[in-house]
Amino acid sequence: MNIDRMNRRQLLARASALGLVSVGAGGLLRPARAEGTGLTVMDWTGYEVPDLFQPYVEKYGSAPDITIFSDLEEAWQKIAGGFRPDVMHADHWQIPARRDAGMFEAWDTSRLSNFPDLMPELVNLPTLQHEGKQFGVPVDWGINSICYRTDLITIEEESWTSLWNPDFSGKIAQTGQMDTMVGAAALALGIENPFVNDPEIMKAIEAKMTEQRALLRFYWSDPTQLAQAMATGEVAIAFAWPSVYKELKAQGVPVKYMRPKEGVMGWAQGMLLMQDRDGDTQKAYDFMDAWIAASTGRWLIENYGYGHANVNAVKGVAPELLADLMLEDPTKTLQSSFFIRDMPQDVQTAYVAMVERIKAGG
Repeated sequence: MNIDRMNRRQLLARASALGLVSVGAGGLLRPARAEGTGLTVMDWTGYEVPDLFQPYVEKYGSAPDITIFSDLEEAWQKIAGGFRPDVMHADHWQIPARRDAGMFEAWDTSRLSNFPDLMPELVNLPTLQHEGKQFGVPVDWGINSICYRTDLITIEEESWTSLWNPDFSGKIAQTGQMDTMVGAAALALGIENPFVNDPEIMKAIEAKMTEQRALLRFYWSDPTQLAQAMATGEVAIAFAWPSVYKELKAQGVPVKYMRPKEGVMGWAQGMLLMQDRDGDTQKAYDFMDAWIAASTGRWLIENYGYGHANVNAVKGVAPELLADLMLEDPTKTLQSSFFIRDMPQDVQTAYVAMVERIKAGG
Protein backbone atom coordinates (compact mmCIF):
# COMPACT_ATOMS: atom_id res chain seq x y z
CA MET A 1 0.00 0.00 0.00
CA ASN A 2 1.23 3.46 -0.84
CA ILE A 3 2.73 4.95 2.32
CA ASP A 4 1.16 8.39 1.64
CA ARG A 5 -2.29 6.80 1.53
CA MET A 6 -1.57 4.87 4.71
CA ASN A 7 -0.60 8.07 6.49
CA ARG A 8 -3.79 9.69 5.24
CA ARG A 9 -5.79 6.79 6.61
CA GLN A 10 -4.13 7.26 9.98
CA LEU A 11 -4.96 10.97 9.96
CA LEU A 12 -8.62 10.12 9.37
CA ALA A 13 -8.56 7.44 12.06
CA ARG A 14 -7.32 9.95 14.60
CA ALA A 15 -10.00 12.43 13.52
CA SER A 16 -12.69 9.78 13.87
CA ALA A 17 -11.48 8.97 17.38
CA LEU A 18 -12.63 12.45 18.34
CA GLY A 19 -16.04 12.04 16.65
CA LEU A 20 -17.34 10.75 13.34
CA VAL A 21 -16.59 12.96 10.38
CA SER A 22 -17.59 12.99 6.76
CA VAL A 23 -15.14 12.91 3.89
CA GLY A 24 -15.72 13.94 0.29
CA ALA A 25 -13.81 12.90 -2.79
CA GLY A 26 -11.14 15.49 -2.02
CA GLY A 27 -10.56 14.13 1.47
CA LEU A 28 -11.68 17.27 3.33
CA LEU A 29 -13.30 16.76 6.72
CA ARG A 30 -16.78 18.25 6.88
CA PRO A 31 -20.14 17.69 8.57
CA ALA A 32 -22.20 14.85 7.09
CA ARG A 33 -24.55 15.91 4.26
CA ALA A 34 -22.97 19.37 4.12
CA GLU A 35 -23.17 19.35 0.32
CA GLY A 36 -26.47 17.48 0.06
CA THR A 37 -25.32 14.85 -2.44
CA GLY A 38 -28.44 12.76 -1.86
CA LEU A 39 -26.54 9.80 -0.43
CA THR A 40 -24.72 9.26 2.85
CA VAL A 41 -22.47 6.24 3.27
CA MET A 42 -21.05 5.13 6.61
CA ASP A 43 -17.71 3.43 6.13
CA TRP A 44 -14.39 2.44 7.61
CA THR A 45 -11.41 4.74 7.46
CA GLY A 46 -9.63 4.18 4.14
CA TYR A 47 -12.71 3.32 2.08
CA GLU A 48 -13.55 6.88 1.13
CA VAL A 49 -11.25 6.85 -1.92
CA PRO A 50 -13.22 7.28 -5.19
CA ASP A 51 -11.33 4.38 -6.79
CA LEU A 52 -13.64 2.06 -4.82
CA PHE A 53 -16.82 3.40 -6.45
CA GLN A 54 -15.57 5.07 -9.63
CA PRO A 55 -18.60 4.14 -11.80
CA TYR A 56 -20.78 6.02 -9.31
CA VAL A 57 -18.56 9.11 -9.52
CA GLU A 58 -18.63 8.94 -13.32
CA LYS A 59 -22.43 8.82 -13.31
CA TYR A 60 -23.13 11.53 -10.75
CA GLY A 61 -20.03 13.71 -11.02
CA SER A 62 -19.03 13.47 -7.37
CA ALA A 63 -18.69 11.09 -4.45
CA PRO A 64 -21.48 10.63 -1.91
CA ASP A 65 -21.11 12.06 1.58
CA ILE A 66 -19.05 9.49 3.47
CA THR A 67 -19.13 9.40 7.24
CA ILE A 68 -15.99 7.75 8.56
CA PHE A 69 -15.69 5.45 11.55
CA SER A 70 -12.70 3.63 12.96
CA ASP A 71 -14.65 1.36 15.29
CA LEU A 72 -17.84 -0.47 14.35
CA GLU A 73 -19.32 -0.39 17.84
CA GLU A 74 -18.94 3.38 17.75
CA ALA A 75 -20.81 3.43 14.45
CA TRP A 76 -23.71 1.30 15.71
CA GLN A 77 -24.04 3.57 18.73
CA LYS A 78 -24.17 6.66 16.52
CA ILE A 79 -26.99 5.11 14.47
CA ALA A 80 -28.84 4.11 17.64
CA GLY A 81 -28.51 7.75 18.69
CA GLY A 82 -30.37 8.96 15.61
CA PHE A 83 -27.81 9.29 12.80
CA ARG A 84 -29.35 8.07 9.52
CA PRO A 85 -26.94 6.83 6.84
CA ASP A 86 -28.29 5.30 3.64
CA VAL A 87 -25.62 2.63 3.16
CA MET A 88 -23.22 1.09 5.67
CA HIS A 89 -20.17 -1.17 5.49
CA ALA A 90 -19.93 -3.79 8.26
CA ASP A 91 -18.21 -7.00 9.36
CA HIS A 92 -20.34 -9.96 8.31
CA TRP A 93 -20.47 -11.49 11.79
CA GLN A 94 -21.95 -8.35 13.32
CA ILE A 95 -24.86 -8.18 10.87
CA PRO A 96 -27.45 -10.74 12.16
CA ALA A 97 -28.13 -9.08 15.52
CA ARG A 98 -28.70 -5.69 13.88
CA ARG A 99 -30.73 -7.26 11.09
CA ASP A 100 -33.03 -8.82 13.67
CA ALA A 101 -33.32 -5.43 15.35
CA GLY A 102 -34.63 -3.97 12.07
CA MET A 103 -31.75 -1.59 11.39
CA PHE A 104 -31.60 -2.35 7.66
CA GLU A 105 -33.58 -4.00 4.87
CA ALA A 106 -32.87 -6.61 2.22
CA TRP A 107 -31.39 -5.53 -1.10
CA ASP A 108 -33.29 -6.14 -4.34
CA THR A 109 -30.41 -7.89 -6.06
CA SER A 110 -32.16 -7.71 -9.45
CA ARG A 111 -31.25 -4.00 -9.43
CA LEU A 112 -27.52 -4.81 -9.22
CA SER A 113 -26.01 -5.63 -12.62
CA ASN A 114 -22.81 -7.05 -11.09
CA PHE A 115 -24.51 -9.23 -8.49
CA PRO A 116 -24.47 -12.43 -10.64
CA ASP A 117 -20.65 -12.21 -10.71
CA LEU A 118 -20.25 -12.42 -6.93
CA MET A 119 -18.73 -15.49 -5.28
CA PRO A 120 -21.46 -17.88 -4.04
CA GLU A 121 -19.31 -18.74 -1.01
CA LEU A 122 -19.73 -15.13 0.15
CA VAL A 123 -23.23 -14.41 -1.14
CA ASN A 124 -24.56 -17.43 0.74
CA LEU A 125 -22.93 -16.71 4.07
CA PRO A 126 -25.75 -17.07 6.63
CA THR A 127 -24.67 -13.76 8.15
CA LEU A 128 -25.38 -12.00 4.83
CA GLN A 129 -28.30 -14.01 3.49
CA HIS A 130 -31.33 -14.84 5.63
CA GLU A 131 -34.55 -16.63 4.69
CA GLY A 132 -33.75 -16.21 1.00
CA LYS A 133 -33.15 -12.46 1.27
CA GLN A 134 -29.82 -10.70 0.75
CA PHE A 135 -29.44 -8.36 3.72
CA GLY A 136 -25.72 -7.88 3.17
CA VAL A 137 -24.08 -7.67 -0.24
CA PRO A 138 -20.53 -9.06 0.06
CA VAL A 139 -17.83 -6.65 -1.02
CA ASP A 140 -14.33 -7.05 0.36
CA TRP A 141 -12.88 -10.07 2.10
CA GLY A 142 -9.50 -11.47 2.77
CA ILE A 143 -7.14 -13.26 5.03
CA ASN A 144 -5.06 -12.29 8.00
CA SER A 145 -2.00 -14.18 9.08
CA ILE A 146 1.43 -13.83 10.63
CA CYS A 147 4.18 -11.73 9.12
CA TYR A 148 7.77 -12.37 10.17
CA ARG A 149 11.31 -11.22 9.43
CA THR A 150 13.11 -14.10 7.77
CA ASP A 151 16.51 -12.58 8.58
CA LEU A 152 15.82 -12.19 12.30
CA ILE A 153 14.04 -15.38 13.33
CA THR A 154 13.79 -18.97 12.16
CA ILE A 155 10.41 -20.66 11.93
CA GLU A 156 10.65 -24.44 12.10
CA GLU A 157 6.96 -24.98 11.43
CA GLU A 158 4.50 -22.34 10.27
CA SER A 159 1.86 -22.27 12.98
CA TRP A 160 -0.20 -19.83 15.03
CA THR A 161 1.70 -21.09 18.04
CA SER A 162 4.64 -19.03 16.73
CA LEU A 163 3.03 -15.99 18.33
CA TRP A 164 3.50 -17.72 21.68
CA ASN A 165 7.09 -18.88 21.15
CA PRO A 166 9.15 -17.75 24.20
CA ASP A 167 12.25 -17.64 21.99
CA PHE A 168 10.73 -14.56 20.34
CA SER A 169 9.83 -12.84 23.61
CA GLY A 170 9.89 -9.05 23.30
CA LYS A 171 9.86 -9.27 19.52
CA ILE A 172 6.18 -10.23 19.05
CA ALA A 173 3.30 -7.85 18.27
CA GLN A 174 -0.38 -8.72 18.39
CA THR A 175 -3.49 -6.95 17.20
CA GLY A 176 -5.56 -5.23 19.88
CA GLN A 177 -8.91 -6.13 18.27
CA MET A 178 -11.07 -8.45 20.35
CA ASP A 179 -12.34 -10.76 17.60
CA THR A 180 -8.93 -11.38 16.05
CA MET A 181 -7.18 -11.75 19.42
CA VAL A 182 -9.68 -14.44 20.37
CA GLY A 183 -9.40 -16.03 16.92
CA ALA A 184 -5.61 -16.23 17.08
CA ALA A 185 -5.74 -17.85 20.52
CA ALA A 186 -8.35 -20.34 19.31
CA LEU A 187 -6.22 -21.29 16.30
CA ALA A 188 -3.18 -21.80 18.53
CA LEU A 189 -5.26 -24.00 20.84
CA GLY A 190 -7.02 -25.93 18.10
CA ILE A 191 -10.48 -24.69 19.14
CA GLU A 192 -12.82 -24.70 16.15
CA ASN A 193 -15.35 -22.19 17.46
CA PRO A 194 -14.50 -20.05 20.49
CA PHE A 195 -17.48 -17.74 20.00
CA VAL A 196 -19.91 -19.72 22.14
CA ASN A 197 -21.04 -19.46 25.74
CA ASP A 198 -18.84 -22.26 27.03
CA PRO A 199 -17.01 -21.45 30.29
CA GLU A 200 -14.24 -23.98 29.65
CA ILE A 201 -13.51 -22.62 26.18
CA MET A 202 -13.56 -19.02 27.37
CA LYS A 203 -11.29 -19.89 30.29
CA ALA A 204 -8.80 -21.53 27.91
CA ILE A 205 -8.88 -18.52 25.58
CA GLU A 206 -8.28 -16.15 28.49
CA ALA A 207 -5.33 -18.20 29.74
CA LYS A 208 -3.80 -18.29 26.25
CA MET A 209 -4.12 -14.54 25.72
CA THR A 210 -2.70 -13.89 29.20
CA GLU A 211 0.25 -16.15 28.43
CA GLN A 212 0.93 -14.20 25.25
CA ARG A 213 0.80 -10.79 26.89
CA ALA A 214 4.06 -11.46 28.77
CA LEU A 215 5.82 -12.12 25.45
CA LEU A 216 4.62 -9.08 23.52
CA ARG A 217 6.46 -5.97 22.47
CA PHE A 218 3.09 -4.26 22.10
CA TYR A 219 -0.50 -4.55 20.95
CA TRP A 220 -1.02 -2.61 17.76
CA SER A 221 -3.99 -0.69 16.43
CA ASP A 222 -2.05 1.39 13.92
CA PRO A 223 -0.76 -0.59 10.90
CA THR A 224 1.81 2.09 10.19
CA GLN A 225 3.23 1.62 13.69
CA LEU A 226 3.53 -2.11 13.09
CA ALA A 227 5.14 -1.71 9.66
CA GLN A 228 7.71 0.71 11.04
CA ALA A 229 8.50 -1.53 14.01
CA MET A 230 9.03 -4.52 11.74
CA ALA A 231 11.11 -2.49 9.29
CA THR A 232 13.51 -1.45 12.07
CA GLY A 233 13.62 -4.92 13.63
CA GLU A 234 11.95 -3.82 16.85
CA VAL A 235 9.33 -6.48 16.06
CA ALA A 236 10.32 -9.71 14.32
CA ILE A 237 6.95 -11.49 14.14
CA ALA A 238 3.37 -10.24 14.35
CA PHE A 239 -0.24 -10.80 13.54
CA ALA A 240 -0.55 -8.56 10.50
CA TRP A 241 -2.90 -7.47 7.77
CA PRO A 242 -1.84 -8.24 4.18
CA SER A 243 -1.37 -4.50 3.61
CA VAL A 244 1.40 -4.45 6.24
CA TYR A 245 3.19 -7.34 4.59
CA LYS A 246 2.73 -5.71 1.18
CA GLU A 247 4.19 -2.43 2.42
CA LEU A 248 7.20 -4.08 4.04
CA LYS A 249 7.95 -6.13 0.96
CA ALA A 250 7.73 -3.01 -1.21
CA GLN A 251 10.36 -1.43 1.05
CA GLY A 252 12.67 -4.40 0.51
CA VAL A 253 12.34 -5.70 4.07
CA PRO A 254 12.95 -9.50 4.16
CA VAL A 255 9.53 -10.72 5.32
CA LYS A 256 7.25 -13.68 4.74
CA TYR A 257 3.50 -13.93 5.12
CA MET A 258 2.87 -17.21 6.88
CA ARG A 259 0.63 -20.04 5.71
CA PRO A 260 0.02 -21.63 9.12
CA LYS A 261 -0.73 -25.34 9.30
CA GLU A 262 -3.99 -24.51 11.10
CA GLY A 263 -5.10 -22.23 8.25
CA VAL A 264 -5.29 -18.47 7.87
CA MET A 265 -7.89 -16.24 9.50
CA GLY A 266 -10.60 -15.12 7.11
CA TRP A 267 -12.78 -12.04 7.19
CA ALA A 268 -15.60 -10.69 5.05
CA GLN A 269 -17.64 -7.51 4.97
CA GLY A 270 -21.01 -6.59 3.52
CA MET A 271 -22.83 -3.43 2.50
CA LEU A 272 -26.18 -2.72 4.16
CA LEU A 273 -29.20 -0.75 2.93
CA MET A 274 -30.33 1.07 6.04
CA GLN A 275 -33.89 1.52 7.26
CA ASP A 276 -35.28 5.02 7.92
CA ARG A 277 -32.89 6.55 5.40
CA ASP A 278 -33.68 9.81 3.69
CA GLY A 279 -31.25 9.59 0.77
CA ASP A 280 -31.83 8.65 -2.86
CA THR A 281 -32.50 4.91 -3.11
CA GLN A 282 -31.37 4.71 -6.75
CA LYS A 283 -28.08 6.31 -5.77
CA ALA A 284 -27.71 3.69 -3.04
CA TYR A 285 -28.07 0.93 -5.64
CA ASP A 286 -25.69 2.64 -8.05
CA PHE A 287 -23.12 3.02 -5.27
CA MET A 288 -23.52 -0.66 -4.39
CA ASP A 289 -23.19 -1.74 -8.02
CA ALA A 290 -20.03 0.37 -8.42
CA TRP A 291 -18.50 -1.29 -5.35
CA ILE A 292 -19.06 -4.82 -6.69
CA ALA A 293 -17.71 -4.10 -10.18
CA ALA A 294 -14.72 -6.16 -11.29
CA SER A 295 -12.68 -2.98 -11.90
CA THR A 296 -13.20 -1.95 -8.27
CA GLY A 297 -12.09 -5.39 -7.17
CA ARG A 298 -8.87 -5.23 -9.17
CA TRP A 299 -8.02 -1.85 -7.64
CA LEU A 300 -8.74 -3.18 -4.15
CA ILE A 301 -6.49 -6.22 -4.65
CA GLU A 302 -3.62 -4.30 -6.19
CA ASN A 303 -3.67 -1.35 -3.78
CA TYR A 304 -4.94 -2.71 -0.47
CA GLY A 305 -4.11 -6.40 -0.78
CA TYR A 306 -7.68 -7.42 0.07
CA GLY A 307 -9.89 -9.90 -1.76
CA HIS A 308 -13.04 -8.85 -3.58
CA ALA A 309 -16.37 -10.60 -3.95
CA ASN A 310 -16.50 -10.33 -7.75
CA VAL A 311 -15.09 -13.53 -9.31
CA ASN A 312 -13.66 -11.49 -12.20
CA ALA A 313 -11.69 -9.13 -9.96
CA VAL A 314 -8.58 -11.33 -10.10
CA LYS A 315 -8.41 -11.14 -13.91
CA GLY A 316 -5.50 -8.98 -14.98
CA VAL A 317 -3.85 -8.98 -11.54
CA ALA A 318 -0.23 -10.17 -11.57
CA PRO A 319 -0.12 -13.90 -10.66
CA GLU A 320 2.80 -13.35 -8.28
CA LEU A 321 0.80 -10.76 -6.34
CA LEU A 322 -2.20 -13.10 -6.07
CA ALA A 323 0.06 -15.90 -4.83
CA ASP A 324 1.70 -13.58 -2.32
CA LEU A 325 -1.70 -12.64 -0.89
CA MET A 326 -3.02 -16.24 -1.05
CA LEU A 327 -5.64 -15.15 -3.59
CA GLU A 328 -4.51 -17.33 -6.50
CA ASP A 329 -7.43 -19.67 -5.75
CA PRO A 330 -10.00 -17.53 -3.89
CA THR A 331 -12.49 -20.36 -3.40
CA LYS A 332 -9.88 -22.64 -1.85
CA THR A 333 -8.65 -19.86 0.42
CA LEU A 334 -12.18 -19.08 1.59
CA GLN A 335 -13.01 -22.71 2.28
CA SER A 336 -9.84 -23.28 4.32
CA SER A 337 -10.00 -20.08 6.38
CA PHE A 338 -10.99 -19.68 10.02
CA PHE A 339 -13.81 -17.13 10.01
CA ILE A 340 -14.88 -14.94 12.88
CA ARG A 341 -18.45 -16.04 13.59
CA ASP A 342 -21.64 -14.44 14.76
CA MET A 343 -21.61 -14.58 18.55
CA PRO A 344 -24.28 -14.12 21.23
CA GLN A 345 -24.27 -10.66 22.80
CA ASP A 346 -23.30 -12.02 26.22
CA VAL A 347 -20.29 -13.79 24.72
CA GLN A 348 -19.23 -10.66 22.85
CA THR A 349 -19.57 -8.55 25.99
CA ALA A 350 -17.57 -11.07 28.04
CA TYR A 351 -14.77 -11.23 25.47
CA VAL A 352 -14.57 -7.44 25.16
CA ALA A 353 -14.17 -7.15 28.94
CA MET A 354 -11.66 -10.02 28.98
CA VAL A 355 -9.49 -8.48 26.27
CA GLU A 356 -9.46 -5.06 27.89
CA ARG A 357 -8.54 -6.60 31.23
CA ILE A 358 -5.66 -8.58 29.72
CA LYS A 359 -4.34 -5.64 27.71
CA ALA A 360 -4.37 -3.54 30.87
CA GLY A 361 -2.35 -6.20 32.67
CA GLY A 362 -5.16 -7.31 34.95
